Amino acid sequence: MQLHTQRRLIFGLNVTIAVLVALAIVVLLNYMGNRHFVRIDRTATRQYSLSPQTLKVIAGLKSDYRIVTLFDRGQTTSDEVQVRQRAIDLIDEYARYSKRITVEHLDPSLDVGRVESLYKTLNDRYKDKLTPQSEAIESSLKAVEQARQAAVKEAKPIQSVLDDPGLASDSQTLDFVRRVALTLGRFDTQLDSFIKTVRRSLDSPLPDYAGARDDLERQLDAIHSRVLTQVIEQFRLIGKSPQSPASVRDTLLTTADNLQETDKQVQQALTRLQSTPGVDAYDQLRSRMLQDPNTVIVFGPGQERVLTLNELVRNPTKEQQRSGNESEQVFLGEERITGSLVSMSLENPPMVVFVSTSPQPVLTPGGNPQLSYTNMADRLRAMNFDVREWSPMPRQIAGSGQTMPPEPAPQPKEGQPAVWVVLPSEPINPMNPMAAVGPESVATMIKQRLALGDSMLFILVAEPMASFGGGNPIVPLLSEFGASPQLDRVIFKQTTSPDGQKQAVPQHSVTDWSSKSLITQALGSLNAMFPTPSPIVTATADDKVKVTPIVVIKGQGLWAHAELMSNEQPQYNPATAADSFTVGVACEKSTTDQDHPAQRVIVVADPLWACDLITGYGAFGPGSAEITGAAFPGNSELFVNSIYWLSHQDSLIAAGARTQDIRRIGDMSVAALTTIRTLLLAGLPLLVMGIGLAVWVMRRRG
Repeated sequence: MQLHTQRRLIFGLNVTIAVLVALAIVVLLNYMGNRHFVRIDRTATRQYSLSPQTLKVIAGLKSDYRIVTLFDRGQTTSDEVQVRQRAIDLIDEYARYSKRITVEHLDPSLDVGRVESLYKTLNDRYKDKLTPQSEAIESSLKAVEQARQAAVKEAKPIQSVLDDPGLASDSQTLDFVRRVALTLGRFDTQLDSFIKTVRRSLDSPLPDYAGARDDLERQLDAIHSRVLTQVIEQFRLIGKSPQSPASVRDTLLTTADNLQETDKQVQQALTRLQSTPGVDAYDQLRSRMLQDPNTVIVFGPGQERVLTLNELVRNPTKEQQRSGNESEQVFLGEERITGSLVSMSLENPPMVVFVSTSPQPVLTPGGNPQLSYTNMADRLRAMNFDVREWSPMPRQIAGSGQTMPPEPAPQPKEGQPAVWVVLPSEPINPMNPMAAVGPESVATMIKQRLALGDSMLFILVAEPMASFGGGNPIVPLLSEFGASPQLDRVIFKQTTSPDGQKQAVPQHSVTDWSSKSLITQALGSLNAMFPTPSPIVTATADDKVKVTPIVVIKGQGLWAHAELMSNEQPQYNPATAADSFTVGVACEKSTTDQDHPAQRVIVVADPLWACDLITGYGAFGPGSAEITGAAFPGNSELFVNSIYWLSHQDSLIAAGARTQDIRRIGDMSVAALTTIRTLLLAGLPLLVMGIGLAVWVMRRRG
């Protein structure tokens, strides 16, 4: 019996210990899993992942940032709910990947106290800049109050004038004094109500200084010009008229002097208010926050960025809606938020100027997609780059048939990096000398900017006249950087059509990117299209110049076709054939000045590779990339990375955002198809037979 009791005790103790150990292991595993976990995003669009580019940006943050969402859940539509939740999920990812970023989600209708505290924080951040404006507003309010008190004070003397029997015969003077008494009598209640209204707008957690300024400026101007000036002038005329009774003259002259002192104070307050600069950044921030119930605020060191919920998506265009492709919005949350972080971390955002000789603007939506670069400009603006365009040619005014004279080239601010994107010019026609004015003007500007150390991206087009001594005046300028574009020829490849005919094609796809350049390292195997490239020969004997190929076309059946003036079908030419051609190079020229970085130049000899026609090309053709995804994402990433490199923002170069990442199923090899076919035709029946045999054996044994 005692032995049995001991055994039960031992077994019970073992079970208790085992349970406690199991609980301890569960608690420990949960603790470790909470502190050190691995999250795997299996969504098709990687909705819960940040792109390598964003990860690189937040990893390099040197200051603390705070992201606050203000989403009013009481005002929603189905689309807003979806976009809002995606924004919340995305913003939480930033906090998970960086200790420098904190996140807070607020509902203005529920978290009233926390929202007011947020507003007060914003107001305090602008306190030093707002102080002069606040003092000017306070001075103006005092001037309005003094005008009110003066009106009340002078009401009794003016009433005595109205009661003077000597004015009974002067109906005109009597009528004017009566209207003045009525106007000044209203000042007491009107101005008192006005002052209280302005005070209420200033007592809010996020004061409306701009609105108070406008209201006070209108009120002070009305008091001065529409009331006091006229009253003082007329009272003095009446006071100096010998036809007026002596008592009336003395009273009106005394009242005029008193009102003159009040008017002087009003004018001084008005002048001070008008001369005190406003704080546009604060006014815009406040306006955006209060006008839209759904906003995202990114707080940086000393500055903020406000993004509305509508700015986090791009809706289909009218053309896409008409084509029936409007079923999906494009979520741009990561680009916008990362762009805000970059913009606040850049001390002096680079200036990027698109230089064109086209008669139409190149950064205006809706233009010719072969001449427009709005897609690339939008990408750069999202990263807070200062994007502009310039043309040395007169520009047509839309709808008028008139032209505007060319404007001077933009000038960067002191210390601001500048990148000039020189777009392809129309080939020079020797029969039209005026056609050379644009390229020559561009070449002159390039010489000046290169001498100042600016960076350049040259996008060149083949020119049939180049082999006859004509050509682009820009080309000779590139020799000092070790690049010699051969614009008298275009690279073709020989292919076989389905009917077995040989044909020449100038379009080339590139997926194999050089690992020797930082620009192309991050492109992976992204597909890029170069429709009509020309070869570039690299040669330099200068140790200060480093030339790195970044775009190389490889394959069999390639040759450089030089008979561009011929109307005949291009034919394969073994004399100019090669297994690869370089069509894009990155050149870096070191300087002896330690205060200035090496000068950088990129040359790509293809006129269409970065235009909207290619970068906006999607599954449904031109302009559908926003909805279906880019068919050639490598073009956009190559352009943006080139600008980062040229502006010496190397830390921004990484694999592109997930909105540019289009997952594709590659072509299956013959071996793979044979294997799958065999498994389907023979493997499945054999598997069924094997299972049946196993069941039969198990039943026989049973």
